[in-house]
Amino acid sequence: MIAGLALSAAALRVMRSLLYGVDVYDWPTLAAVVVILISATLAATILPALKIASVNPARTLREE
Repeated sequence: MIAGLALSAAALRVMRSLLYGVDVYDWPTLAAVVVILISATLAATILPALKIASVNPARTLREE
């Protein structure tokens, strides 16, 4: 996340000429993107882990 924020800060300087009416360093937008990415990452890792944790390994081995 930190590397991505540093790269986005560099890209924003380049994009400054393309943005009209929006501040280059729009902190609420950057914070929202970070929160959304962290939420998506947690959902993508925690939900499958919880599903696998609920499986009984002995029953699964017997069925195979």
